[in-house]
Amino acid sequence: MEVLAAISLAGNVAQFLGYGISTVRLASQIMRSVTGTSKHLTELEIISTDITATLEAIQKERQSSSGLERDEVLHELVEQCLDLSREIINLINGLKVKKNARPRIMEGTYKVGLTVYKKKELEHLSGRLFDLRTQVTSHLIVLIEQQQRDIHETLRRFSDSNEKYQDLFDKHLHVVMGYLDKISNKLDPHEVADGKTADFTTVQSSNGFLESVGIDDGDEEAEDAQEALSSYIDIVDHLYRVELGAHAESKRQSILESLRFSQLHERELLIPKAHQQTFEWIFDSTEEFSFNDWLRSRNGIFWVAGKAGSGKSSLMRFITEHPTTFKLLSQWADGNITVAKHYFWNPGTALQKSQEGLLRTCLLQILSTRPHLIPAICADRWAAPYAARYSPWTRSQLLKALKSLKDTADESSNPHLKLCLLIDGLDEYEGDHVELINILSDLAECSNIKICVSSRPWLDFSDAFDGSPWKIYLQDLTRQDISRYVQDKLEEDERFKRLQSKNNTAASDLINDVTIRSEGVFLWVFLVVRSLLRGLRNQDDLAILRQRLEALPVDLSAFFDRILDSIEDVYRQRTARLFLALSSARRSFPVLSFFFLDLDDPKYPADPPDLAFLKEWPDGDTRSFEALITKKRQLVAQCKDIIHIASDPKAPVLFGERVTFLHRTVVDFMNKDDTSLASQ
Repeated sequence: MEVLAAISLAGNVAQFLGYGISTVRLASQIMRSVTGTSKHLTELEIISTDITATLEAIQKERQSSSGLERDEVLHELVEQCLDLSREIINLINGLKVKKNARPRIMEGTYKVGLTVYKKKELEHLSGRLFDLRTQVTSHLIVLIEQQQRDIHETLRRFSDSNEKYQDLFDKHLHVVMGYLDKISNKLDPHEVADGKTADFTTVQSSNGFLESVGIDDGDEEAEDAQEALSSYIDIVDHLYRVELGAHAESKRQSILESLRFSQLHERELLIPKAHQQTFEWIFDSTEEFSFNDWLRSRNGIFWVAGKAGSGKSSLMRFITEHPTTFKLLSQWADGNITVAKHYFWNPGTALQKSQEGLLRTCLLQILSTRPHLIPAICADRWAAPYAARYSPWTRSQLLKALKSLKDTADESSNPHLKLCLLIDGLDEYEGDHVELINILSDLAECSNIKICVSSRPWLDFSDAFDGSPWKIYLQDLTRQDISRYVQDKLEEDERFKRLQSKNNTAASDLINDVTIRSEGVFLWVFLVVRSLLRGLRNQDDLAILRQRLEALPVDLSAFFDRILDSIEDVYRQRTARLFLALSSARRSFPVLSFFFLDLDDPKYPADPPDLAFLKEWPDGDTRSFEALITKKRQLVAQCKDIIHIASDPKAPVLFGERVTFLHRTVVDFMNKDDTSLASQ
């Protein structure tokens, strides 16, 4: 087997033996202390994990190293190691304590483990481990010496070869450098910036080239010059082309970076994912003017209209993530589909609710997928000096780039470029809605571009899209989804299932009444189900659950008022500060940030114990996670159903969960003058 592979395997064996020795020592400590401590348990878990990982590495290298049998010594050491591993694992299992075990059980478990391994057996196992580690260490030294000899021999051969070529290199180097200088002087630097390259093949074969750089064909040095050029021309050409490619790639990346902004994906992450089987009907191909048909064979604009809280954003996220969407679009585009998505968010930052944010998001996603289009779409920036490529985009520049995109996607000029834009929340756009509609409608006139948009059925959007057959009114299509959601959520509670088994008719009527009262507003259903689940935790029967349902307002604003009124007095001032912070920031907060919000409270301790984990920053441990879980529970208790906590899988662990208002309607409600809590 190769020496490096042997060294790696021997190193893993030595590491395993070290863990084995640590295990024996820990067992001895436990024996002396009679019962294990939490420190012992932690060390045991760490050693167990390390041993498992090391054994997996040894087994993997053993199987992949076909030449292992040729190193008989190492082969025997590995076999002994694997034999010992079984004894060590038995020892660990005998010492482990089941999670949540009571102290008495814990003590008993340790005694059982120590009964298995008596003092003499531990000493014997320790001796075998030390002996085997000595053998492995010795063999590892032999392998390293062999590797050094191999390296020395390789270097010697390279040295001999280098001497042979050094004379040749020295002979031609000064000649080549002179010719390269002459070549460089003849190149136009503007051609380099524009991506044009010299044709070195022509240079090499041209009889007039030597004369052009001052060497006559009949000169004695002409033969040497031609030989030097022949030897190095390919290298020069390759390096020249690499430089041009790197220059172009740098331009592309700088332009893409200028389009990017930090809140690019924030809104999408905050949108709750659809409940199982919800919205599957959107791909029902039997419906006239179906979304299926539009994806597969049409262009223009498809409008998803819906009441506030009807689930438009969740549907748009469902569409953007569903494989059927891309499968059907690929049929329309013959496999050349490019998709861009944007989620307007009125309570968010300026870029999350503006035309600039929409255009930058779409251009970034399209050009990231099709970088070869950047010189044509962003021609001004492509030709601009380096620093100008990072300068802020103006609205006029973005609109010009959008027009270039439309012209490039025109079927007559580029039949292979097909674009689909998915844009959520046109009603959350802060500017002139008619202007936005005109921009999208103009773009959708291109036969290679289609756009799916969602919004509330406000007049501007109804005037623009209602006359088209390519539309749906969401609240009219989600009755079955809502019924399934209510039933699934209630049946997750064993108390409801018991009530259902006693009176299935009354339980079904309750689910049906929630569905009917909702009028297609998913947000209202979400809040009602939470209330019913609280009632189940209070042991409410079906009659009380129905009273609870009938007492809940159907209007969302009245519902929010009811929620605020239910916040306990002891929390109200803190909750008001929290809502004010969320409203002022216009973006989500990590849960971690609310520890610092508490510091503004004069009643809060100067050195609060629940912030002790931050002293270990940035390392996270069990205390960090426990503190975050506690803070989440406090936020839910203080804010009830007004906030939403979403996970960001790409964020660092301590920043992985973010807090925002439950819905845009909550923000609108909070901004009302008569919202008493917000004024506290």
